[in-house]
Amino acid sequence: MVNWSTIARMNLYALAAGGAYIAFMFVLGIPEMQRHYVFLHKIAFPLWPRYSEPHHHGIEPAQARNLQITTADGVKIGVWHHLPDSVYREMASHVDEEDPKLPEEVYEKALRDYPTFVYLHGNALNRAAKFRVRTYKQLSQVQNANVIAIDYRGFGDSESFPTEEGVVNDAYAAVQYVREKSLDPETGKRPAVALIGQSLGTGVATQCALRLYHEGIQVDALVLLAAFKAIRPMVIEFRMGGIVPLLGWLEYFPYRDQIIEKLLTIRFDTQEALSEIVDGHLKDGAMVPPAVVLMHAENDEVIPVHHGDELYEGVEKQFEAMDSSSAYHVWASNVPDVGFVQAVMHRAATLPERRGLLPGARAILPRNAVMTYLRLESGGHNHLFDKNADLLPYILPSTLTGKGHIPVSSSRTSMPK
Repeated sequence: MVNWSTIARMNLYALAAGGAYIAFMFVLGIPEMQRHYVFLHKIAFPLWPRYSEPHHHGIEPAQARNLQITTADGVKIGVWHHLPDSVYREMASHVDEEDPKLPEEVYEKALRDYPTFVYLHGNALNRAAKFRVRTYKQLSQVQNANVIAIDYRGFGDSESFPTEEGVVNDAYAAVQYVREKSLDPETGKRPAVALIGQSLGTGVATQCALRLYHEGIQVDALVLLAAFKAIRPMVIEFRMGGIVPLLGWLEYFPYRDQIIEKLLTIRFDTQEALSEIVDGHLKDGAMVPPAVVLMHAENDEVIPVHHGDELYEGVEKQFEAMDSSSAYHVWASNVPDVGFVQAVMHRAATLPERRGLLPGARAILPRNAVMTYLRLESGGHNHLFDKNADLLPYILPSTLTGKGHIPVSSSRTSMPK
């Protein structure tokens, strides 16, 4: 017997779900709501961070100082400057744990004497998040370098609200701060600087690197952890709870691209920007682009690994690296306990095998390649460095490893204290 009340209830639920879906689509088209959806800057954790006291968030007493930087468009952003490992070890005995401070000159001198990584985090949370703090410590240890970790506008204790242009301005301001403070007035030289982005921060880092490249400002490396091609495919692929493809139906809609172009105000087209940056290798007289290192885990459930694959394949195709007539070629190897490593290299470059296993290294890897792609066996979305940070000194330009560097074993980088 047909239960008409049950059928009516089911139809009502279906109509309600359809209405909610249409409402969601409408709301997503509103720029302000889209901004919240992409940046998630209102999701703050830790809830009551003590930005002026970084040691309360897992950093050694006085190894980091709290700063504010003012961007070109007048926004003040919060920053932590984390000292290189060797500098801190040398000064640690002078730190009063009750009131942990070091003279400002210690930090200023470290910027003049050691390379710096500008760290650009993903969406949500703030610079005090535990897994982000772990990354600062790992970079400090394995590269013996400064780490400048910023909170974009609208995040943490930074002013205003995030926009695509705004967060790139924030990253640019951090690089300019490092360049200003790291300049040695006597020699006119400054140490190397790299941009490192994670998740959404890979889009910020790449756009910032492109802007710097256009202005003729040298950046030595661009490190992308769990990168995505662009926001558009991420929106289509997004699954609520990892299951429900909210916008999956657009794949089958004849005017899909036009709809998304009108819908999205935030682009972060990493693939296009990266192509323009590395194209400098193919142009006579162009400034040398940064060395690009891409790391992506096969078990990343937030940004699927095919984004990393396609970013690498785009560069490989751009350089015609599989063509014997090209000036570039592909180096590839399965690295035990790491994964599959590929690199686009100039044919004149020394092959990794000829370099041999360097002291302290656990794998033979390329250095100074156009792009090196580590397709990691594990690491998920937020923990790519936990077992693999120690590989960086053997891939990145040697100028990004600070003087007095001591090789760090993978066991040390996996569980920093």
